[in-house]
Amino acid sequence: MYEFRTTLATEPKLLNYKMAVGKFLKIVVSEIFHEVRNPMARAYFPVLMLLGFVVINGLLIIAISSLTIRARPTPVKQQAYESGVPALGDARERFSVRFYLVAILFIIFDIETVFMIPWAVYYKQLSCLVPLVADACPVGNISLFGLSEMLVFMLILLVGFIYVWKKGALQWD
Repeated sequence: MYEFRTTLATEPKLLNYKMAVGKFLKIVVSEIFHEVRNPMARAYFPVLMLLGFVVINGLLIIAISSLTIRARPTPVKQQAYESGVPALGDARERFSVRFYLVAILFIIFDIETVFMIPWAVYYKQLSCLVPLVADACPVGNISLFGLSEMLVFMLILLVGFIYVWKKGALQWD
């Protein structure tokens, strides 16, 4: 069926054969990678590849560091290091509840401010009565819904902040 003889690469018959094989390989490879048997598995495949890469990379870094490290423990290296200051007291010391209260308040107000980012991104869509045309609201179709929505949200945050302030949760005595 195929001729096996030494020929120059410029002969038309050989060039046609090489092009046909190349096209066949492209079709086969294309079919393998674009085959849609299970769309859910295909959607999560890049995430699983990334997760696998991260796990393998982490294990590889730990293995290389454990193989190349020279352990030379000294009393200075075994001491706790706290921001350049020698450790004072016991680590199991009791803390005031105010530390935890301030930390929780910070997390709450920090997370609440993160909710403002999606609002800012969709502000144009929220303040227009009709769909946007060329990324702008048509004249006469502007509403205050987007702005009033955020003002209510910020008012609730302000009431919570004033309540916490009046209760003395931010006092540091």
